[in-house]
Amino acid sequence: MQAILRVTAIGLALVGSAGLTGAAQLNLTSAQKQTIAQGVASERGETAPSGFLAKIGEKVPQSLSMHQLPSSVTNQVSAAKGYEYAKLQNQVVVVDPKTRKVIGTVSGS
Repeated sequence: MQAILRVTAIGLALVGSAGLTGAAQLNLTSAQKQTIAQGVASERGETAPSGFLAKIGEKVPQSLSMHQLPSSVTNQVSAAKGYEYAKLQNQVVVVDPKTRKVIGTVSGS
C-alpha cells in the first residue's frame, strides 16, 4: 500500500513539476536506479554524440538510438512506464519519447 501511495505521489509530483518548470523529471530512488541499470546492463552502450550532455530537460539528438525500457524494469519501476532510454558508455538516459527530452539519468551502467 505504501508503495502505491509513493508511486502516486511521484506521479503527481511529475505532473506538477512539468507545468511549473517546463521540463519533467523522473525522481528515482537508489533501488529504482539500480533496477534500471541492471535491466539494461546487457545492452551495448553508445558513445554520446559530440556536444550532447545528458542533463534534465536537454533534447536527445536524433543520432542517439532510443529503446523501450524492458518490461522487467517497468514492472518493478512503474514510474518509468511509457519512457524510453538510450544507453551510453557509462550512463543510462531516460527520455520522454513525446518530447525527446531527458527526464532522468542513471550512472554506472
